[in-house]
Amino acid sequence: MDSPRFHRSHLSAAVALLVFVALLVTVLFEQGPVLFDSIVLQGLEAWRTPARTDFIRGLTGLGNKEFMIPASVVVVLVVAWRSRRAAVFLAASYIGSALLNEGLKIAVDRPRPSIVLRVYEPRGLSFPSGHSQGTMAFALGLVLVFWSLRFEWRGRMLAILALPLVVGWTRTYLGVHYPSDVLAGWCLATVWVTACYTWFRHDHLPPFAKAPEEVPELREEVRESARSDEDPTEASESAAAVAPPPR
Repeated sequence: MDSPRFHRSHLSAAVALLVFVALLVTVLFEQGPVLFDSIVLQGLEAWRTPARTDFIRGLTGLGNKEFMIPASVVVVLVVAWRSRRAAVFLAASYIGSALLNEGLKIAVDRPRPSIVLRVYEPRGLSFPSGHSQGTMAFALGLVLVFWSLRFEWRGRMLAILALPLVVGWTRTYLGVHYPSDVLAGWCLATVWVTACYTWFRHDHLPPFAKAPEEVPELREEVRESARSDEDPTEASESAAAVAPPPR
């Protein structure tokens, strides 16, 4: 299952890893607002209106566990109908990303923003943003699968990458995450999903190993092996049967 943009995904993951490490180191030294956090949060707070806030609070629900878990299960089951290997890749991407997020939240122990009024009080810690990371893993995993399986309308799937961008923005608007939390979530999801995809595409690593019939090279090896195991007498009779009569 090859993707024409595989090399680009590696480059994106490398950049995302560098950005994530830089953010992680910065936040470990300063758990309050860093870099662009203050100016973005305060600017968005000044832009709030009751009607706009109600709408955006509903929009941020697209990243809630109550929506993402059922959506992820449905996607994995639907993809499994076309390719079990792709379904395993998606499951590993989604579950692994969620576990990474929870572990890092505990390790970093960054509190929620306090420099602006939070619209509501969410549970848990701040770094990295779970909504941002979860939606990015969901969307990027789907894009890679659709490119790999070469669906005719795979180009349109790129639009789903708007989901993590929108959800991440709502988290900062509502004052429940620093922008650096959101950016870190996007970057970590990109690194993890790309790592899973690299493993997934490798022909010889279980559980993503391709069946012989899926790989032309392996298919030819199986045929050659079958021919070599054939009885020599039967092989010569078969060859004589298909040979043209002498003129």
